[in-house]
Amino acid sequence: MDVVTKTMKADGPLGLYRGMSAPLAGVTPIFAVNFWAYGLGKRIIAGQRGHGDPNKLSLVDIGFAGAFSALPTTAIMAPGERIKCIMQT
Repeated sequence: MDVVTKTMKADGPLGLYRGMSAPLAGVTPIFAVNFWAYGLGKRIIAGQRGHGDPNKLSLVDIGFAGAFSALPTTAIMAPGERIKCIMQT
């Protein structure tokens, strides 16, 4: 509570949100790629199953689509996380 009260006195309510623009700007493309890759994974698996309908997948198939979505998401996230870790140490 001490930090909150000092921040509110020094910077007002907006001071609680200082530094949030960069994470919010970074999260948007990450989630966009994640959802795109998940949909693509569902379509690929549905095509492999022969029925072509991504809405009729089993729980295991949906799990594979989720795992597939991690590949491009990690490719986007990893460089930024690496830089962040180096800067923190």
